[in-house]
Amino acid sequence: MPHEAQAARCVPVVAELRELTARHDLPAYRWVCEQVDAMVAAIGNDVEAVERHAREGLAVARRYRMPEAEAASLSTLAMLAHAGGRFVEAEGLYGLVRERLVRHNASRAADLHARGVITIRLSQGRIAEIEPLARTLHAAWGARGGEALVLALQGKLEEARAVRFDAVPVPDHFYGVRLGARAGLACLLGDTEAAAALVPLLRPVRDRFGSAAAAAFCTRPLALALGEVCALLGDAAGARSAFARAAEVARLWGSPHGEAAAVEGARSLPAPAGA
Repeated sequence: MPHEAQAARCVPVVAELRELTARHDLPAYRWVCEQVDAMVAAIGNDVEAVERHAREGLAVARRYRMPEAEAASLSTLAMLAHAGGRFVEAEGLYGLVRERLVRHNASRAADLHARGVITIRLSQGRIAEIEPLARTLHAAWGARGGEALVLALQGKLEEARAVRFDAVPVPDHFYGVRLGARAGLACLLGDTEAAAALVPLLRPVRDRFGSAAAAAFCTRPLALALGEVCALLGDAAGARSAFARAAEVARLWGSPHGEAAAVEGARSLPAPAGA
């Protein structure tokens, strides 16, 4: 982890694992192959491949009655629906994820459902509805849930400023969400020091659709966050380039709301010299 940087390392490992699963008839590891290949495809913005591997993984999970694997594959399909702006469908799928996990007494059911709904509400602009979920996560996770709470407190800047989270973003399944949240807070507070620290973290992942590399949730193109912090730092050229890349990534994912946000970001910049 973070998954965003792991694609090249995953490909040969999964190829070897696929050969072993075929030779020894290992269905659980066959599902692992489909899930990791979905993650690799997400890193490469290959949306058709993400869906293909998710559906193949779902079929394996259901055939061999692996409920947590089934929930993970459903999360990937929910993420794809969210990316495509099909918010009702996405929320319904995250509801199925929770149902499957609760039925089998999995401890992560409430947290995973909350994460999914939070990301959808962010894309819908329904910020006020995030706060109760975010507070629950923050109470359960402490500093590791700080970014989610910050996202919910966009109209309460003093409280948002007081939220504590890890000094360096935790490189887990929510790495892309964490980076985007920190960028948003830096811009809300006009915190150029925090923005400058985020630039070298965002540049290597500027081609990714936020957090989709974990094949469970998505937020917005990470190039959009990069463009916003560059704009805050007065780097209009860097911001313009980042917003253009964000629009391209959004189009690859068929994400109308992601593309609209990138276009709006570019419009907010001063015109280039001589234009």
